[in-house]
Amino acid sequence: MPVPDSTLIAKVARKLSQAPDSLRGQRASILVAAAGAYCLSGDLDEHFDELTRPTGYDPGAARLFEALIESALVVIRGERELDPAERAALQNALLLGCSGCLSEQRVNELLRDLEEQLAADGVDHRIQALGEVVRGPEQAREMLRVSALLAEALGGVRHDERALLARLAERLGVCPRTVDEILVETRRALHE
Repeated sequence: MPVPDSTLIAKVARKLSQAPDSLRGQRASILVAAAGAYCLSGDLDEHFDELTRPTGYDPGAARLFEALIESALVVIRGERELDPAERAALQNALLLGCSGCLSEQRVNELLRDLEEQLAADGVDHRIQALGEVVRGPEQAREMLRVSALLAEALGGVRHDERALLARLAERLGVCPRTVDEILVETRRALHE
């Protein structure tokens, strides 16, 4: 695969950090909010036993962040391996799109762990597991939006990626028309 255009990656990262059109009035995306909890979880791992409720740490939000990234990986990768250019572009989009709260090492570790889990479990099992994390239509829509944006950044949404988006939407209880709407919004946002 050719190296994705850095301007497109920057635009995708910007769109990842912004709330989608469907959440008017909200400035930051669910991805960015969940990334904050995920970043906090890394700082707290070694002191987890000492945590108390007032810390503000939300393990559900941290799990949601991982699920949002995993959904994109499932859609983009499917049953194949990511090539180095795709992986680097995905990593850069995540680093920029999460407002700088993640280190390059943390993103690498997360992607490696998610790739290993996908290879071990397979696409069907991972799609089922993703459905267990999402709570509500806004989170489901965000999962599909993040996956579509990142797939679009890596050369456009291919037929097999579109099929995986549809399977994910079905598992999340989202109507097929919503996937079409998200794909139209994604293309419009990236080509304006």
